[in-house]
Amino acid sequence: MIGQDVVRNNIKGMLQEDRINRTIFISGPYGSGKTTVARLIARYVNCEGERNLSDDPCGSCEPCRRMEHAAHSDYREINAADTRGIDSIRALRDRSTFMPSTRYRIYVLDEAQGLTRDAFQALLKILEEPPPSTIFILCTSEPQKIPSATISRCFRLSIEPVASQDTVKILQRVVEGEKLDQKVFGDDLLFKVANAVQGHPRDAIATLESMVHNISGRGGLGEVSDLESLVQTLAEEIIGESPINLAGRFLTGVYQGKYTKALLALRDVKDRGAFIDTLLQFHTETMNYRFSEKLRDKMMFAWYAKLDEDLGNKESLDPGMLIRVMEILLDASSYLRGYDVDVTIAHYALINMAVRAVHASSGFMTKAVG
Repeated sequence: MIGQDVVRNNIKGMLQEDRINRTIFISGPYGSGKTTVARLIARYVNCEGERNLSDDPCGSCEPCRRMEHAAHSDYREINAADTRGIDSIRALRDRSTFMPSTRYRIYVLDEAQGLTRDAFQALLKILEEPPPSTIFILCTSEPQKIPSATISRCFRLSIEPVASQDTVKILQRVVEGEKLDQKVFGDDLLFKVANAVQGHPRDAIATLESMVHNISGRGGLGEVSDLESLVQTLAEEIIGESPINLAGRFLTGVYQGKYTKALLALRDVKDRGAFIDTLLQFHTETMNYRFSEKLRDKMMFAWYAKLDEDLGNKESLDPGMLIRVMEILLDASSYLRGYDVDVTIAHYALINMAVRAVHASSGFMTKAVG
């Protein structure tokens, strides 16, 4: 739980007081550790070792050994996108009334925003009066889609995007645990990976894993002559395809009033709905960069350096242009969320957005030059 002090302290307080909330709501960006937190809670509350509840799990009792692989019979992770109807929730309610073999039976509803309206109504009745030996944990990356009545009945934990320096600490543990060469997989490389994923440690670990697999396919670490150079090249290839880099290329093209640069970035976008969210995040950070140093988010320092490199200085960002571009991004986001559009229409919607955004930027730049 590196970088999640508030969440850690909330859980620690709940355990120390031995007042286990039986309905827990965990929200946070994808890949930030929501399911991991749910598993940690399960391990703490069901450990059968001689310990205080807030002490670390013993690791040797039967529940602890099974939870190493999330394979305990009293712990279930359910993808709500697949189990989304009212009948499934009713069946879950019926099963939850049976006594568990451990202290608590724990159900984790992952991606809870996928439940239907009727399913949420059925779930609400369970959350109001949960069985005494059952804990329900709802996880979601889109808390705005969860009915407020549902959230209000839960103990809420909000996971924040992980700062780059904390993501590096996580990667350092992986490098050490996997006994990788720390000279090759050094801090400079890990910072490059961490900055690319911008708050999503699961993506950072996956990037590191991809590099190791690629090297293994070439015969292993001992068979590559210039391993450090190869790792750097692989990092550039993998990170270069990330939505974060594409968003950076697109927005710097917009700010510079360059159609080609912006449109070339769109060509490689795969998940167009998620890309809009990434653009909004970056553009918000750009406005923070332009108007207030106090609002700067630590994890976005690499983005600020990129802006300085491409634009020269923050004063070249016209305030009126930034506001207009934000309006255009919000319009595009509302359109893509409000309609069930196919891939082709979504692509043209993004192109339309790009043209409008670059035109807005060019208009301000021309005005300024004039």
